[in-house]
Amino acid sequence: MKVLGRAITALALLTVPVLTAAPVSAGTAAAGPAAAVAPAAASARPAASAPAAPLAMDAPFRLPGRITDRNGSLSSSGRSSVQSAVDRLQSEDNLQLWVVYVDSFDGASASNWAQRTFQLSSLGSNAAILAVATVDRAFYLGANSNFRVSSSTLNSIGNGAVTSALSRGDWAGAAVAAADGIRSSAGGSSGSKSGLIWVAALIVLVVLGVVLWLRSRRRAKVAAGDGSGGVAGEQPGQPQGAPLEDYDQLSQRSVQILIDTDNAVRTSETQLQLAEQTFGAASMTDFRAAFEQARTSLAEAFRLRQQIDDDEPEDEATRRAWMAQIIDKCTAADRALDAQSQRFDELLDVRNQLPAVLSSLPAQVDQQAGRIPAATSTLQRLSQTYAPGAFSAVSTNATEAASRLELARSSLSQASAATDPTAGAVAARSAQEAVGQARTLLDAVDKLDHDLSAAAAQLPAQLAPVQAELGAARAAVARSGGGDQAGLTARLDQVQAALDAVAGPAGPRDPLLAQQRIREADEALDVILADSRTAQQNAEKAASALAAALDSAQAKIATATDYVTTRRGAVGSTARTRLAEANRHYDAADRLAATDSAAALAEAHRAESLADEAIDLAQNDVGGFGGFGGGYGGGYGGGYGSNVGANIGGAVLGGILGGILSGGGNHRSYGGGWGGFGGGSGGFGGGGGGFGGGGGGFGGGGGRF
Repeated sequence: MKVLGRAITALALLTVPVLTAAPVSAGTAAAGPAAAVAPAAASARPAASAPAAPLAMDAPFRLPGRITDRNGSLSSSGRSSVQSAVDRLQSEDNLQLWVVYVDSFDGASASNWAQRTFQLSSLGSNAAILAVATVDRAFYLGANSNFRVSSSTLNSIGNGAVTSALSRGDWAGAAVAAADGIRSSAGGSSGSKSGLIWVAALIVLVVLGVVLWLRSRRRAKVAAGDGSGGVAGEQPGQPQGAPLEDYDQLSQRSVQILIDTDNAVRTSETQLQLAEQTFGAASMTDFRAAFEQARTSLAEAFRLRQQIDDDEPEDEATRRAWMAQIIDKCTAADRALDAQSQRFDELLDVRNQLPAVLSSLPAQVDQQAGRIPAATSTLQRLSQTYAPGAFSAVSTNATEAASRLELARSSLSQASAATDPTAGAVAARSAQEAVGQARTLLDAVDKLDHDLSAAAAQLPAQLAPVQAELGAARAAVARSGGGDQAGLTARLDQVQAALDAVAGPAGPRDPLLAQQRIREADEALDVILADSRTAQQNAEKAASALAAALDSAQAKIATATDYVTTRRGAVGSTARTRLAEANRHYDAADRLAATDSAAALAEAHRAESLADEAIDLAQNDVGGFGGFGGGYGGGYGGGYGSNVGANIGGAVLGGILGGILSGGGNHRSYGGGWGGFGGGSGGFGGGGGGFGGGGGGFGGGGGRF
């Protein structure tokens, strides 16, 4: 980081008229695959809404083509409209738009996900990416720093027509709006005004100088940081599984970074106004965009702090989440104002070493120019060996490298002719960057050639163990049994189809994509095998438990059956119904035991439960049984009555006497019940004989068991 004095000195030297920046021709904007993606748009989701859990998580990946629809967002007509817009952008402006639709950004921010996918896809500086997460309701439209359309313009496109289409669920319309917006913005940028290139770079230097000045002032006011040059709390996240930060400490940290960022934005606003008055608003557009982004992030952070401090109570987890968001948003605000400081440092270094830089540049240009014929030949060979998607990311690299070197020669001439050291430094730095981009473009061709050859050679060795694992998985699924066997087999068939495509008779046309498919198949097999082991273990447990459950249910049913049979004179229909149901579920368990032990186990448990209910209900019926109205009086001689009464009562309870009196068929009710044998001892003396006396009796009737 250069000190404030260097920034002020640079600003004092830049007393030149402000002119319109020279546009860059269609073929002269690029960056290597490692170039950073510039911010362009944020999220179509309202910031205050709670994030929804994604249905499917998609990690960043190498894009197979210009349009990648992983979740079926595009209809056939929608895909055609997007393809037309992308093709039109390519043919008219030599710019590419890569579009990808997924469910979720896998927990990453939209910008990080898009940048990583951009890098994995080895996209050049004439390419932009539109990444849309339809379930997360988030998107990102971005390109690297040398893309012909500026990041602030991309941001305007994203926040305008793209957001409008996404909010309506018009996924195709969002991509068309992005392509048309880029095409419209790039239309006025083509042409050759090489005489003003140094002025454009000079304007960038002014912007960077102002940003550096503000940055140095802000840094001086930050009391706490992480040692990396950022404001306090620049890395608010904690390692996964780490203990939670003390609540009061987290609260204080979020408050402090909020105050520091507010001070930084206020200082930036004052200095931005001064810069625009001095150099004109047109030359400060990037700085203005960075400031507006920082102010928006800060306003949202203050809104969250107000929610924490208001009278409406929230649980601690919610407050912690809001504090973490405050730290994130303030960090983003600070980074938006600091983004261009490194470039400014580099420009100042070039200015201090200008003679040495100018003397070394011609040899660097010639060295990269000598590599272009070999790169062209390599690309021709790749086109004859592999599918277009395998090398599409580098297909124009030789042409673009030649364009960069032409720009480097032009900038070098301007730097050598410049009388002002600052203007010479700007032109020399442009030449350095152009040579660096040419080197990156040519290196990418060589690297992809090597990677494709290595991948093609490794495929047989990588494919064989996965195919063997597939066979083992099929055997494991066959042994597992259980109700999920059909589902596991269907998943194995899908893996088989993917591996067959990789090992098809035509051979792999995209070895890197084939390697990816093999890795995905291997991961899928791991999951299937784990599920198979779980299913097999569950089936074995169910089979082991089933035998015991069947024995227990059978014993309970036998007990209930014996109880009801021997007391059928008193047992009602409810207990008998439970017993019949217990028998039915036991029979079902017995039938299922050989084919579905889990279902059989459930049936056995139900049979056992019903048998228990039958016993309880039968016992209640017997306990409430009325027996013989007045009982048997005094009996015969004081003793015989008791024994005879018990015997007759048992006969009635067991359904024996009722069967005899009814002839075993008709179930009549004997009104008045059995009386008592008259009192007194001996004979039929004393009271009235015969069946007299009180009521009682047993009415109704049972069935046959």
